[in-house]
Amino acid sequence: MIIGDVPSAYISCHHAKTPYVALDGYIGAMEEWVEAAREGNSVEDIIPVNVPATPAYAEMLASRLKFIDEQILPLLPH
Repeated sequence: MIIGDVPSAYISCHHAKTPYVALDGYIGAMEEWVEAAREGNSVEDIIPVNVPATPAYAEMLASRLKFIDEQILPLLPH
C-alpha cells in the first residue's frame, strides 16, 4: 500500500516484487491521471484518485510525484 500526502493505492506484489518497482509503478499510474486531468480527458479507466480531475489537482499531485521520483525513489534498492 502506498499512503501519505498522495492518493492511496494498493499495488499488487504479483506485479511489483520490490518496493522500488511498486513505487515506480505507482508514480507511473498517477502520472497517467495527472496527464488526463491536465488535458480534461476522462480518468474513468485510470487509477482512482479521490478528487475531481481538474488541472489544479493535477498540478498538486504532479509536484508530489516529482518529489517522490527525485528524492525517495533513488534511495530504494532496485
